[in-house]
This record gives sequence, structure tokens and C-alpha cells, in this order.
Amino acid sequence: MKKIFFQLFLFLSVSLQSQSYHFLHLTVEDGLAENEVFDLIQDRRGAIWMATLGGVSVYDGVSFMNLNDSTGLPSNIINCLYEDIKGDVWIGTHKGLTVYDGKEFHTFTQKDGLPSNVVKSICEDGFGRLWIGTQYGGLCMLDNFAKDEKTFVPFDINFGGRGRLSVNKVIETPDAKIYIGTNQGLAEIFNGIVKTYTTKNGLIGNSIYDLEEDVNGDIWIGTSSGLSVFSDGVFKNFTSSPNFPVEAVKTLEQDKSDNIWIGTLNSGVIRLNINTYEYKIYNENKGLSEDIVLSILEDKHDNIWVGTKGGGINKFTGISFTYFGIKEGLQNEKINALIQDSDDNFWFATRGGVIKYDESDSLPFKL
Repeated sequence: MKKIFFQLFLFLSVSLQSQSYHFLHLTVEDGLAENEVFDLIQDRRGAIWMATLGGVSVYDGVSFMNLNDSTGLPSNIINCLYEDIKGDVWIGTHKGLTVYDGKEFHTFTQKDGLPSNVVKSICEDGFGRLWIGTQYGGLCMLDNFAKDEKTFVPFDINFGGRGRLSVNKVIETPDAKIYIGTNQGLAEIFNGIVKTYTTKNGLIGNSIYDLEEDVNGDIWIGTSSGLSVFSDGVFKNFTSSPNFPVEAVKTLEQDKSDNIWIGTLNSGVIRLNINTYEYKIYNENKGLSEDIVLSILEDKHDNIWVGTKGGGINKFTGISFTYFGIKEGLQNEKINALIQDSDDNFWFATRGGVIKYDESDSLPFKL
């Protein structure tokens, strides 16, 4: 009798602690243009836009609208997506820059003044101007509110003859400065004046993956060689050491508690306080599923979500990680991008399609 009671108690304990995760998987079989998805945005109408190697898929919660080279896009290879203040969606492709206003496409190429047809980054400033980073063509600016014909204004960013310039990330700060992360260093544009910074000026590495401005106005720079912060014209570098084993920094995310989360390509994710520079490393030895991090998101409840190259998704509550992988219901464990929509659903861009996760519907099993 005691044995039966113990077995029943054990069953109830395990059942009550079990978690049921509800994932909606969207693949080519459901209408997605192509299964590997690199970028995600939600537009002001609530639709989710997905950048793939087979064009753009737009999901309204019921069905897909696919945009590709047979419906108006110049290329099916999509590098980035951006919605401007007017609600138009800009699509950076391998063969030009396309804007979609909800009714029709308009595409700009090198024939229209674009410095390169391969568009990698798009940023809108406070004046409604679009800053467009390209591969091997550098940077240009487009006045999105110009009444006459749209004209691309190229910016001569000279790093001293280091070869063809590729722009990987563009951000604007509240004081109207534009920062540009390139394959040759960091550039700053203010009132039309261009300044450049390289390892000769103290930058830790010239090949920049990501940029993030913190609440103090400092610029954090993730490079293939490590991490720098640019403050009052001076670089502080966080060099690799046994206690701080960071070399390549792929992605950066600032949280609401004055921390920068640093996603690395070899050492997991690092939480670093922007005021004290105190840090904590989370890697495979500290609960993270994998040390190669591709994407980071802070959600509306201050949790940190970490997407990895082959280890699925990790949710950090501030105390411990919850892991989502194949066994938990994911179809693919390479997470290229993460977003949270206006209804608090999570969307994961993977190598095997897009996954929608409704956390409110994922409750413990009830007997």
C-alpha cells in the first residue's frame, strides 16, 4: 500500500511540474516562401513580415502573401526589412531596394543612384531620411519625404583605401548622430561631417557586426575581434582573457536594468552592467544550451531570450534558463531572429520555418 501511494505521489509531482508548450510552425507546406528565415518585423497593421531566400512572406494570422521576383521584387534573396514612419515597408534585396506601400512596389537600383544593389541595413532618422547600408557600395541617404523625384545622396566614408566598403549596421542617436558599422571600422555622421574610427584610433576590431546605444549615450560595438564601447570620443575595449573569454560579438541588446547583453560566437552570452562594467557569463557550463549566439531579445516582462546557432532558444528569467529545443516542440534549433508582437506572441525565425509561440497558452498540465 505504501509503495502504491509513493508511486501515485511521484506521478502527481512530475505531472504538476510538466510544461506544455504550444508552438505554431509555419513552413513552405503552410505557404511560407522558403524555410530559412533571416529577419522578422511586425507592421503597424499587425502582419508579420518574413525575409527569406525565396522572397518575402507576409502573414496576417490566417494566410500568407508571398512577394518575390515574379510579383515585383528584383530578387528573392532578402537581407533586411524596415517599416518607415509612413507605414511603407522597405525591402533590402540582393538586386536593389524595394518599397511596398500596401498596393504596389517601387524598386531602386544602381541605375537610380543606389551605390550597390546589395542592401544590408536600413535606418530612418528623425527627419524621415533613410540611411541605406550596402555591400561593397558603402552608405547613402534617401529623403523619404522629398516632393520631387527621390535622390540618393552617397556619403564618402574613407578608411584609407582598405578596399570595398560594406555597411552591416546603421543606427541613429537622439542627438541626430548617425553611426555606421562597417567591415573597415566605425563611422559617425553629424551635420554632414563624416568621422571614421579604426583600430588605429583604439577600436578593438575593424569588422563590425552590431551597434547598440545605451541609456548613457555610449555606443557599444560588437566586432569579429571583441567588444568596444565608444564614450565621449574614447574607446574602452573588453579584450579576451580567461575571465572574459569573448572574441567575436555577433549581437547586442540593452535591457531595462542598465545591462548590455553580449551575444558571442564562441563564449555564450554575457550580461555586462554599463555603469560598473561588472559582468556575468552564461555559457554551456552555466545553463545555456549552446555557446554560439545569433539573436537576443528582452521581452515586455524583462525576460531575456537567447537564440543560438544549433541549440534552440533559451529564456532567462533573471534566475535560471528555460530551454526550448526539438524535445520541447521546435522543428529547428537554429534561431536567426526573435521578435515579440503587439499581442505578446513570440516569433522565431529559424532554418526550418517560422515559429509562433503563445506563452500565455503554455500552462502546466492539469489533472
